[in-house]
Amino acid sequence: MTNKKKNQNFDITGERAAAGSTVAFPTGKVLFLSPLPFPTGQPPLDFNGSILEKNETYLDLGTTNSGKIFPAQVMITNIMLVILFFFVFTPFIAGTTAWGNPYDVIWIIDTA
Repeated sequence: MTNKKKNQNFDITGERAAAGSTVAFPTGKVLFLSPLPFPTGQPPLDFNGSILEKNETYLDLGTTNSGKIFPAQVMITNIMLVILFFFVFTPFIAGTTAWGNPYDVIWIIDTA
């Protein structure tokens, strides 16, 4: 005896679902958040840009990384420059200015 599952063709455009209802299909579930809105004649508004894509079948809500990449690159560059300055340039400058006078060099300024 074999247990065969029927291949369900899932179409969410064919029927109007009530808010809060779920429909299962082979790879997951669909949760209907609300029914379709009433037409008001006014253009839709999205003040904070949370709607990424909208078509007749679904509404994609979320945020993107658009506009967040450049500030992160600037922050990482600044941190790397500070590290480079303190661990590379500072010892180089300190070594080339002969702190501790390793060669017994004496700079005498004649004021007479």
